[in-house]
Amino acid sequence: MNIVIFEDDEVFAYRLEQSIRAHTHNPSALNTADAAKILQYIRTKSDATLFFLDILAKGEPVGFGLADAVANAGRECWLVVYITAFPDRLWGNHLYLTGAFTQIDKHSPRLEAEVRDTIDLAQARMDKRCLTISNQGERHRIPFDEIFYIEKLKSTNKVRIVGEFLRIDTYDTLENLMNDQLRHTTFVRCHRSFIVNTGQVRSKRGNELFFKDGSSCVTSLLHFLL
Repeated sequence: MNIVIFEDDEVFAYRLEQSIRAHTHNPSALNTADAAKILQYIRTKSDATLFFLDILAKGEPVGFGLADAVANAGRECWLVVYITAFPDRLWGNHLYLTGAFTQIDKHSPRLEAEVRDTIDLAQARMDKRCLTISNQGERHRIPFDEIFYIEKLKSTNKVRIVGEFLRIDTYDTLENLMNDQLRHTTFVRCHRSFIVNTGQVRSKRGNELFFKDGSSCVTSLLHFLL
């Protein structure tokens, strides 16, 4: 999981960075007061990311606007944490309607503990929004929204995860994936050989489901609703 910080208070940005390193043993992917750099990250990256956004940082857009950009990007594995000096004003509907996962208080005497707990909770939530597989001895976490469908490969014990720029094979079964990782998601077992991400289907013709790059898979469901 990458961590991105948007904060114009250099002293607090340093404290936050140190708290993150103390828990993850890694630096943040980006620590900046420049909103344009955050927007560039949002436009060009897809890795699982936790954004710490100062809601009152100088310049435009501030944290709320950047949170909107994060939400509009539609990445399943992106979460927002607001940085605020006025936490009492954000609780309730306002916090959630603006797309934040939670918030941290700049003046908290327990900053390091709060950052640790926030990272752990975010990681647990992201684990439910990504498909975790093993391929050639390496572990991969694939955001749900990058997957079009999963296909059982003929005459093997493998399945293939397919997306616009994605082709990864792994030893597993469709049954295991549905039961272990894909229950209560946008994924549906549409055929004995396919699991489809219903959120990525663009059209249907006959028993074929089509995706934005023109690729397709088949469905045996008589009434597949888009």
